[in-house]
Amino acid sequence: MLQVPASDDKAIAAQTVYTIRMCTGSARGSGMTEQRAGVWLGLVGQDGSSYLHRAVPLSDPDVIEQELIQICQIANRETGANCKNVSLHRGKTVIKQRFQTGSIDEVCFLGPELGPLAGLMIGPEQGGWQVDEITVVSSRTGNVDRFLCRQRLGYRADKNAEYLMPVPLESVVYGSGETAVVLSKDQAAALHAMGMMGYSELKSRLMSTTAFLVATGSLIAFSAGGSQAAYPFAVGGSAALGYQWLLQQSVDSIPSKLPRRTLVKRVPIADAIQRITGNPSLRFGFLTAMALTGIWAIQNWSPDSSGTATTQVAEVRQMMTGLLGFMMWKLAVVGVTTVPLPRRQHALDEIV
Repeated sequence: MLQVPASDDKAIAAQTVYTIRMCTGSARGSGMTEQRAGVWLGLVGQDGSSYLHRAVPLSDPDVIEQELIQICQIANRETGANCKNVSLHRGKTVIKQRFQTGSIDEVCFLGPELGPLAGLMIGPEQGGWQVDEITVVSSRTGNVDRFLCRQRLGYRADKNAEYLMPVPLESVVYGSGETAVVLSKDQAAALHAMGMMGYSELKSRLMSTTAFLVATGSLIAFSAGGSQAAYPFAVGGSAALGYQWLLQQSVDSIPSKLPRRTLVKRVPIADAIQRITGNPSLRFGFLTAMALTGIWAIQNWSPDSSGTATTQVAEVRQMMTGLLGFMMWKLAVVGVTTVPLPRRQHALDEIV
């Protein structure tokens, strides 16, 4: 329930309306395990002053409206509370459960103005709960404090509650707790761009290594068995290059949640190809077509100009040779991953 402080003039002058938004984790099982459990919120000011509030587990429009009316009756103009939109609730009342998986819950209450917060203590009353992000807004000053938790609290967790430190509003945070790394948007974009450069270099190394292995294997097959061995190996290797390219395109089609710094102007046809290859059904169709084409090419090719049919044993040998050529993409992956990319430590130090 709403906690109302003393109503003398000095107390009223120092009041503010806090609006707290809590984002429950989206992973399975992140929601509150106890439906009747609320969440305790401890606001801590930079001067050591604090205020404790309990966020109730149910969002009842009638109760919320009465609380807002009570706030507006007590608060003065200096609190900055907007009481113009407070009206009597009409219509069917829908009571919702708070702190569920993926939900964003907002609570408002009247409390002492603590200024910019030094920390926030948060924890479930009972059961377990995972909260990802919390924002605290003061109506009096307009100050906004942002906190990140990203860990489970309460039942079957290491901690029943967590003391959180504020992070910059526009920052990008990697990890959680004491090991979290806080970057600005520009730093995160630069780090993402550097990672994409490394990814592009890795893709080029994979394609070039596969092509080298296919070419080298074809030459070895030709020296060992002539064109009857080299041709199936080359066909299988060509299919391996196509398959590897499709894999890379499917990875590129995955949307990124991080801010991007565009270094090269995107070509419309490249975006269209990426969308097509990103479709699992179309990608499966391309792979099937490549496999059937490769099998047809191996079975119907013969170096004998007289048109003599190859024996069944020879066809099996050619198919195995083509499969060996196709497996060059896997050998390339193993070879490239064993040789790490050069570290750009100097560029990373400049970013961080």
